[in-house]
Amino acid sequence: DSLQVLGSVSDALLKQKDKDLSIMLYEVDEKYQDSLVYKQNPRYITNAADTSGVFKIENIKAGKYRLIGLKDENKNHRFDPKSDKIGFLNMPIDLPTQETFDLRLFKEVAPFKAYKPVQNSGASAVLAYEGSAKEVQIELKKNKEIYPHKVSKIVGKDSLILWFKPIKLQKSEVDSVEIALKNGTYHQNFTFKIRSQKTDSLKISPVQAKFLGLNENISLNSNLPLAKIDERMIKITTKDTTNLVPFKVIYDEMNLNLQLEFKKEPLTKYNLKIASGALLDFFEHSNKKPVLYELETKNISDYGNLRLDLENVKQYPVIVELTDKNGVVQQSKIIDKTGTINFDLIKPELYTLRIIYDDNKNGVWDTGNYLQKLQPEEVIYFPKSIDIRANWDVQQTFILKK
Repeated sequence: DSLQVLGSVSDALLKQKDKDLSIMLYEVDEKYQDSLVYKQNPRYITNAADTSGVFKIENIKAGKYRLIGLKDENKNHRFDPKSDKIGFLNMPIDLPTQETFDLRLFKEVAPFKAYKPVQNSGASAVLAYEGSAKEVQIELKKNKEIYPHKVSKIVGKDSLILWFKPIKLQKSEVDSVEIALKNGTYHQNFTFKIRSQKTDSLKISPVQAKFLGLNENISLNSNLPLAKIDERMIKITTKDTTNLVPFKVIYDEMNLNLQLEFKKEPLTKYNLKIASGALLDFFEHSNKKPVLYELETKNISDYGNLRLDLENVKQYPVIVELTDKNGVVQQSKIIDKTGTINFDLIKPELYTLRIIYDDNKNGVWDTGNYLQKLQPEEVIYFPKSIDIRANWDVQQTFILKK
């Protein structure tokens, strides 16, 4: 038992590496099943304690093994999909070998599951879930009568808000309605008890505080879903004139976000006025007071630009992303052919540049799945930070590894 396995482990999406990772070997014999990683300790295990991700498993006997990397949050040497990240090779490895192995850790998307809703304030309910809720369909019924409703998402949480029109109750203070939920092949019915249905008044809050980026839309959040937006009662003017600025309304119901898209000029002050009654919420209450909002733009010279050329791209499309120091995407482009990629009007600071091979062409990075032997989509980081400075054009070539 004098053999060894060498390699490294890293996060499949994020540049910064985790510490204290478990590297495990399961012997592939006549008793082996892929499900052992969920319920049985490995034959060999080591730890990648620092952020280098380099590992070495020693004193191994010859044979065939399944190599697994794990961010073992529960410290139980088993894969718990709800909490752990996992990395694996699609095929077992044969020892002895001189090969080194790279593992990419990812968090699986859990199969969709919804939990019993609980009443929120007013005529709404919070419905927690696991997995992805992109294709959720909800029907609200009482005595087979379907009631109007809206669905939005709670920012930063795996929870939906189900908004419903006030429902006429029986003499008792508590009454029940039925919720039928579908998401792909998932079906679930809930009985939901409702009590007081007093609704809140409509509130509109701006996202930008003072400055409006030259490549941004005016963005406003509402506390209730909107049912009607009267564009005739919304006006954008420049600070020193009464000339109306034409705009386009973009409403994201799932995130309760209203955006006004228009062509912006540098060093210009804009006044936004949403007149009383211009916005009507789902409960048929309008904004009682006008929304008055002033923003200004900076000069073009206050921003920088990036001109990017890619080399050794093995397939298209690719997603090109600029992230800030916290890993938040600031600008993104989907590229389907060769040519210079232009990122314009970038706020000056240090950025991280990454390329995602969009294998399924859906415009987002997709994670993997252990049992399906599905690897996450490949992500390649530019090795250095991109320093964007005011009034500068950065010309950069990104040579991707083959």
